[in-house]
Amino acid sequence: MAGRFPRDVPVLDHGEWSVEVRRSLYEFLRSMFDSVKVMNRVPQDPTEIQAGVSADPGTTSGITTVALEDHVHAIDTTGTPAVVGTTSAQGTGSGLARTNHSHRLGILSAKGDILGHDGSNPVAVPIGADGRVATADSADANGWSWQDQVAYLESWHVHDTVMATDLDEEPYTVAYTCPSGRRAEVLSIVVTNTDVAAREFDLFLGMGMISDIQESLDAGKSKVFQGPFLLNGGDRIQCYGYTTGVVSVSVFAVEYEDPATSVSFEASGALATTAAGPPYSEIYECPSGTKAKVSLVTITNLSAADAHTFNVYVEFDSGAVLISDTDQAIAANETVTLTVPFVLAEGDIVSAHSDDDTEVYVSVYAYQYPADPLMTTEAVTWAEIVGCAVDAPNTLRKTEPTVGWNAGAVSTRAILSGDGYVEFHFNVQQGMCGLSNGNASVSYTDIEFGLTHSLGTHLWSVFESGAFVASFAGYPSSAVARISVVDGVVRYYLDGVLIFTSSATPSYPLLVDSSLTGAAAEVVGATLAGYTLGASGY
Repeated sequence: MAGRFPRDVPVLDHGEWSVEVRRSLYEFLRSMFDSVKVMNRVPQDPTEIQAGVSADPGTTSGITTVALEDHVHAIDTTGTPAVVGTTSAQGTGSGLARTNHSHRLGILSAKGDILGHDGSNPVAVPIGADGRVATADSADANGWSWQDQVAYLESWHVHDTVMATDLDEEPYTVAYTCPSGRRAEVLSIVVTNTDVAAREFDLFLGMGMISDIQESLDAGKSKVFQGPFLLNGGDRIQCYGYTTGVVSVSVFAVEYEDPATSVSFEASGALATTAAGPPYSEIYECPSGTKAKVSLVTITNLSAADAHTFNVYVEFDSGAVLISDTDQAIAANETVTLTVPFVLAEGDIVSAHSDDDTEVYVSVYAYQYPADPLMTTEAVTWAEIVGCAVDAPNTLRKTEPTVGWNAGAVSTRAILSGDGYVEFHFNVQQGMCGLSNGNASVSYTDIEFGLTHSLGTHLWSVFESGAFVASFAGYPSSAVARISVVDGVVRYYLDGVLIFTSSATPSYPLLVDSSLTGAAAEVVGATLAGYTLGASGY
């Protein structure tokens, strides 16, 4: 066979042939790889690519590069953004990610939604009410919440110094008066004896006494009463000096503007009862719609001769907590101060009892805050209306001529979970309104937590699922009724006064339910509030 080839044909040995083949294959494969790279470099506009920015290239079917390495997503504010999916390209231009596109997050669906994180997953946080600000809040599931802006002003009231007189009648010597429209936090009060002999004095703060009765002060000495003490507009610090012109009183305070949304200061007092409890003698009750931080409790023995004993409690739904010693002794004319701060929810009570109900006086000083600064409050919109007409967005009037529990409606919105309340009042005719889980009928028996008033009287009654629970006299039909659920406990209020606490456990969601019996009976001004309001299903 070798004789068939011309003698001038070069003959390659095995080593030379292998080098040539490898070189040719390398050049071929490199050409193919460069072609693929060119095909995949989309978009190629240098304004869309920023070198040096590391990025995950991503792949399609394991081969095609979707996002080039070292790239950025340019932001184009012109045109209407289009959704870019994982396998489709939308927008204008020729690139996979085109000029006027956006990556849309499906969990953001409403105007003002903000992207948050609950510790496990991204979440949509609804925008807050107008004028509120985002504030770090470790108690919130998303780590922050919407809060009212602090709008009040403060001024430092450096001091007032007056000399006490021996005028033993109200008002005593007024050392300081909190101005009208302001609130004051008194940081300290200094009483000084400028005489060469020991002198006596009484020091009064608002409704209570913070010194001993006829407290003695050595010559040339001062006593500091350390705050904070809380005063509302018009409250006074007074002193009785027993001797004119030798006992001086200096007051150091911070005054605050008093807008409706600010913290309020409250002082209240009463004589302790001898009756066993609980409940004991009520000194202070945290009002409806508020929470309170108690900063100071003072106990004064008004007797000049007899020692007494006392006990001070904080009464929660779960029971009473003793904050003084058991049967703590108090000498004649003595004032004892309890300075351990504690927090109260609406309906919680500071109470006391003693061995004498005419001589032991207890005063409570507290900061009061809105209990529901983040609650949504809205007028009730009525649905499932039977035998009624809606005269206003949240007022329901019976039109059915037959007297009986045969007319009513429910709300389109409900408390889905957590705290909330319904608030309303009636006209002179009889009806019932409250909170229910569902809507089985128009009868009052379907209202799980309801309040009604009796025609022609000032008697209100609590009904739960059709069963009578309790009655309360002294409130007109126009009294503002509130039925609230806080920490799973339902409470009933009339004109802001707690009248009853339910032992029944509510089931969510809780909608507003009504039933009207009297001719032209009305549920007036119904309002629903809650942290988590949503559709009731009706």
